[in-house]
Amino acid sequence: MNETISQRAKAVLKTLAYFDIFDYPLTSFEIWKYLYAPGDSASSLEEIIAILNTPELKKHVSFAQGFYFLRGREEAVNIRKQRFLVAEPKIKKAKKFSRYLASLEGVLGIGISNTLAMQNSRPESDIDFFIITRSKQIWSTRFWSILPLYFFGGRPRGTDTRDKFCLSFLVDEKNLNLLPWKFENDIYYVYWLATLMPIFDAGIFEKFWQENKWIYQYLPNFVPPEPSPRLCVGSVVNLPITHNESFFRFVELKAMPNHLKNLAKNEKSEVVIKEGVLKFHPNDRRGEYQEKFNRQLNNFN
Repeated sequence: MNETISQRAKAVLKTLAYFDIFDYPLTSFEIWKYLYAPGDSASSLEEIIAILNTPELKKHVSFAQGFYFLRGREEAVNIRKQRFLVAEPKIKKAKKFSRYLASLEGVLGIGISNTLAMQNSRPESDIDFFIITRSKQIWSTRFWSILPLYFFGGRPRGTDTRDKFCLSFLVDEKNLNLLPWKFENDIYYVYWLATLMPIFDAGIFEKFWQENKWIYQYLPNFVPPEPSPRLCVGSVVNLPITHNESFFRFVELKAMPNHLKNLAKNEKSEVVIKEGVLKFHPNDRRGEYQEKFNRQLNNFN
């Protein structure tokens, strides 16, 4: 990257370059909030707006319809708007299923993750959840969470992912710090966390964000999200179900494909099966996104 560009301007370009991978132009506020500036101090929104209007940035960045994007990527604005419309019915479905999840006594928090959290969904996209459970109830909660999906066809099957529910990342209240599952060069994971959108909170997310303050090492301006009432699922009556943890752990591990259990034995795997943490991403694309991000940066040299 050209050394004549200031450090903060470089951070702006890095931020736009990352989100460009997903055809996602940003507002000035979003650039400020998601500014990728590892090791830097926080900056003001006014400072970021001023940087966006400097000649050194205008060589690389364009503006239209309220969004900033890399020069030559005007079509990304319409793509973001189209995907917003695609995401709306998916969010409604997510809220509907979340009411069931929230009724499970073991569930303390529910978040929408990945592209749907950014309201940047493709029609074929599934609906990804991140779930926080009570201690010693992660296996039983997962069992009761996915059980109705097997009966009503709500689980992704091969290429059939459209509007299916993916419950592949659960942690309990004693394992809220997600840093151990971050790879060394892993910008995607940082933004996965930053764009997580809580939609049900039984009082756990404040502690969750405290446990994950390491995110400020990468995004110094980050502000934990507070979902609008339009997205939130309110309090519900708990269903009277059993939480025999050892039994449900045995049942689920017995039914789990061997390749997932084998992947979990590798400490550097995207699959994690540990006390209080269940993460099932066998087709994790973080390495691919990191390579795309690095190639984007080369365009500024």
